[in-house]
Amino acid sequence: MSWNPRFDHTKTLLLAGGAVLVFLLITYRMYHRGRADPPPHAPGEQAANGLTPVRASDFESAVLQADVPVLVDFYADWCGPCRQMEPILAAFAKENPGVKVVQVNVDENGELADRYHIQSIPHFMVFKKGKMTAQQLGGMEKAELKALIDR
Repeated sequence: MSWNPRFDHTKTLLLAGGAVLVFLLITYRMYHRGRADPPPHAPGEQAANGLTPVRASDFESAVLQADVPVLVDFYADWCGPCRQMEPILAAFAKENPGVKVVQVNVDENGELADRYHIQSIPHFMVFKKGKMTAQQLGGMEKAELKALIDR
């Protein structure tokens, strides 16, 4: 191709598209550098951070039939505020052994997200004796989580 004015817009679009692809690739690689996937856990098995991942198939036994209050964190791996809440939830779970803290990934458990009308994340729900007693949207501090449980 020669630099004919007729082809200038095509070359410009190709160069811009290539630049965008290179930018996305670099961003992706930087984001995922050094990140290892967490080890898989059996349903209901506690993760290293003290939080229990729950799927739709074990939601009833892990949450609705629990004999202690259950704090459910509806989250997604790509959600920044959800990631910020993880250490707070882990500390809360460690400090409150009488409360079961579980996480439901809305991307993997869409039917649960639909059932409980989850439209924004992070979304927290408290279940006591199989009934939802409180819910809250967005990030919180440990004291706010405790107040949510005590409602």
